[in-house]
Amino acid sequence: MAGEMRAFLGEIRGKKNATGATIPKGYVVKLSAATDDLILAPAAIGDAHYGVTMQDILTGQWGDVQVTGIAVCIAGTGGVVRGDRLTHDSGGTYGRVFTAAPGAGVNNAFVGVANRTAAANAPVEVELAKPGSMLQG
Repeated sequence: MAGEMRAFLGEIRGKKNATGATIPKGYVVKLSAATDDLILAPAAIGDAHYGVTMQDILTGQWGDVQVTGIAVCIAGTGGVVRGDRLTHDSGGTYGRVFTAAPGAGVNNAFVGVANRTAAANAPVEVELAKPGSMLQG
């Protein structure tokens, strides 16, 4: 029987949403390269992740971002399997997690490892990697 989704909190940071849209709870974000304390949606699979939103964060508002520990993320297309190394979406539905499969010489952000199996668009427990972690194919 599957248990309840839970986050085992590590470090949490307050950051401001600079995307121009609401960032949903459980989505991976990156830091703005231009301005301190701002978060953005990842634009490319190689964008270094920063953490995972802990609640919906409205555009221009501050919210909590979990950077270590076990976070509840949202699985992307195809879902994820327990033990998968995960990266983040980089198109259309920015910020969901999916199984990393970098091609030869290609970098993928390494968000963490799935603690459970989850279908697409479902919550999944993820043991977070340190911000900025990468996988190379």
